[in-house]
Amino acid sequence: MTQATDPERGLTVVAFPASTSTANDDPSSKSGLGLQHRTSNVSSTSSVRSNTGLRNSRYPKVELKRILLDQTKRPVTLSEFRRFMVDVEHGSESLDFWVEAERLKTDYAKHAEAMNHVKNDTVFADMERRRNAIVKDYIEAGSPNELNITSKQRAEILDAIKSSPDSVNPEVFLNVQKHCYDLISANSLPRFLRHTMTNIGKEEIASRRRQVVIMALLTLMIILLSLLYHPFKRGLRFLVIIPSFVMFACLYQQHIQFCMVYGFLGKVRRVGVALFGLLKEGTLGGTTEIVEESCVRQSHRALAFQVMGIALVCSVILGVVLWAIPVNI
Repeated sequence: MTQATDPERGLTVVAFPASTSTANDDPSSKSGLGLQHRTSNVSSTSSVRSNTGLRNSRYPKVELKRILLDQTKRPVTLSEFRRFMVDVEHGSESLDFWVEAERLKTDYAKHAEAMNHVKNDTVFADMERRRNAIVKDYIEAGSPNELNITSKQRAEILDAIKSSPDSVNPEVFLNVQKHCYDLISANSLPRFLRHTMTNIGKEEIASRRRQVVIMALLTLMIILLSLLYHPFKRGLRFLVIIPSFVMFACLYQQHIQFCMVYGFLGKVRRVGVALFGLLKEGTLGGTTEIVEESCVRQSHRALAFQVMGIALVCSVILGVVLWAIPVNI
């Protein structure tokens, strides 16, 4: 084993000699493995604001790094974030690349430390295969999942690998990882967090629209009855608050795709419809999911209070205005 120091980059390179057990060994097993550590301890996930573009405090504050390392719970898990990027943003190349490169780097460091710098041809060959797969899938021009990076960034990676054929160094992806991290943090993450602030699907939204129509008719009936039917007591005009509250609440809920009751219960229903999630699973189709991530759950409850407050204020104003009309028509 030999060591060399690059004063310009601040890197210490530990190179392992090639195995000479047989003359016909696999070329990949003869390759040494270069292990590089940045003395400045630079992280591939730079310090970037995780909620770029979120101007409304009701959105949950979830760190992107926690999502990428799969340390979050529903509805902000890595798999759900990836599904969102595929279905809504029509591509998850940046996310997939970052995750694969980070896992390679983590496994590389773990195996090197466990082996105490003793060469293991099988492990090194696997690392080299994974690194080459990342290059072919994301870096090379015309690759199936080609990243939107500059030609300079692409050339830096390819040249670094070509110049060190006897070493495997996952940190060659470091700059592109940072680039992808910044793009995801600035663009995809805010949209994903906004998406997590919805908790109902199209069937539930359609149900809210029907409720708006029903409650609007009931509200109109009370208004006309209180104005046209003389025996109708003036104090009973405040009954209009009840149907109008439901009307305003459903109107707001279908607009923001969020159910107030589900928000208080900490549930999400993307498919099917139910009575505020209180019926058994599958009664009216679909299933409900539990909001497990605490910050998302808190944001849902805060939004539920906001919906309830807005609907209550609007309905009370309507009731007071109706009551204030001095005489029956």
